[in-house]
Amino acid sequence: METRASGSFENRDFLALIDFVLSAGKHSEGFADIDMDGRISSPMYRSTLTNSRMTFVMAAASLLGVEQARPALEAGVKCLREELHDKSYGGYFDFNAPTARAERKLAYNHVFVLLAGASAANAGEENGLEIAREALSVIDQHFWNEDLGILNDEYDRTLSFRYPYFGGNSNMHAVEAFLASAKVLERPDLITRAERIAEFFIDIHARQYQFMLPEHYDFKGEPDLNYNRHQQEDVFKPYGVTVGHLFEWSRLLLELEFASDNEAPWRVDAALGLYNKAKELGLEADGKPGFVYTVDFSGEPISTKRLHWVVCEAIACAATLQKWTLLGDTAEFDQIVWGKHLRARFFDPSTGGWHHELDSDGNYSGQLFSGKPDAYHLTQAFLVPLVGKGSGLIQSIQESLGRS
Repeated sequence: METRASGSFENRDFLALIDFVLSAGKHSEGFADIDMDGRISSPMYRSTLTNSRMTFVMAAASLLGVEQARPALEAGVKCLREELHDKSYGGYFDFNAPTARAERKLAYNHVFVLLAGASAANAGEENGLEIAREALSVIDQHFWNEDLGILNDEYDRTLSFRYPYFGGNSNMHAVEAFLASAKVLERPDLITRAERIAEFFIDIHARQYQFMLPEHYDFKGEPDLNYNRHQQEDVFKPYGVTVGHLFEWSRLLLELEFASDNEAPWRVDAALGLYNKAKELGLEADGKPGFVYTVDFSGEPISTKRLHWVVCEAIACAATLQKWTLLGDTAEFDQIVWGKHLRARFFDPSTGGWHHELDSDGNYSGQLFSGKPDAYHLTQAFLVPLVGKGSGLIQSIQESLGRS
């Protein structure tokens, strides 16, 4: 199946990526993870995270005129509305299984549903607003912590017991989701929330540690530098500094600066600081090509696995810095070098897909992320360099197409 796009966004990598996803199997009931061989691994298993991320991807593809993406976009929204939505207590399950772990309510998932719903609505999917409003309602009532200006991280199914932990990962993606949804939901206060989150994690705490951002915080909102020291490669809460998140935060700070009515020079300064720190800490830190996954607070590598999302976010970040003319020729040079690295190391010619995880020698690993689950980070790497300044990818696509 050959996918074509209309307009000026002829990006062969992105179009081939959409082909790969749509060819993996039926998505009429929503999105399931794709395995090593490029097929849907467990057709009946569907998670809120994968469905939210892939709904976002299909929203981008739909805006770019990829006709085959529309049914998949609608299926992703339907799965979130019906199968993954908790009709008894509200909010969204982690995945579709009757277990306590599956039924927990995570801020991380809810901000991705908000991103998916807002993106779908911007792409013309009428039910996108419904899931965005549902996710935001739960965020408003339970996850948003007004005292600290950040999100609570996790509740039980009933949303009555809150776990004593605050996480940088869910809050970082909350900034992304708030920027994506503020206009379509007519909630300008979400920009203010994004500003407060950025101030807490970056202007206060990342600066305190020379942009080596602490990811984990105790029940009082104080950094816990020893969190998961004995479980260092936890999938979503690893110990130490997560190199790829420094790139993501750098890009998000510039998108926030674009969206905000409150000019804050510290954001631009911090965007540069985070970018440079990520390169310093992560690039060939163990003497081998690519970025390590995590380092400790002395800068020593912990996990030397090579994850595709880290280099994807590095490319998207460099492209954003280039748009803001903050690094001269360096930003363009970095994009070219890292783009070649991504293609040379992570592309799987046998399936047309992209490996999510390699070992430090460039061999398929799959210990943390098996197979090729979703296309969220690849979409950022392929499309962010093609659009202008904006408050997020979907909004930038709309601006470029004259649909804002």
